[in-house]
Amino acid sequence: MTIELTVLISVATAIVGALLGIAGFVRNARYDHSNDVKEKAVVSTKLDNISQGVQDVQVQVRSTDKRLDEINETVVRIDESTKSAHKRIDKIEQKGC
Repeated sequence: MTIELTVLISVATAIVGALLGIAGFVRNARYDHSNDVKEKAVVSTKLDNISQGVQDVQVQVRSTDKRLDEINETVVRIDESTKSAHKRIDKIEQKGC
């Protein structure tokens, strides 16, 4: 009878151990899933912030490009005006000298 009792206690202990192991595994899986969701939310938020920053930079670049185009047009007009002024100065010098 002692062998049967020992076997019964051993089997019961093995079953309880297996159940505790499974319960621990399930608990850890839920905890890991919860952490994964939190990490994904943080990463998603950071990506949204980066995306917004990139869009802001693109707007600034477009604005800078527009200003550079305006400056280039102004430089061309000034260059043409300077050439015209030099021609008039050259004519005045030829007449006066």
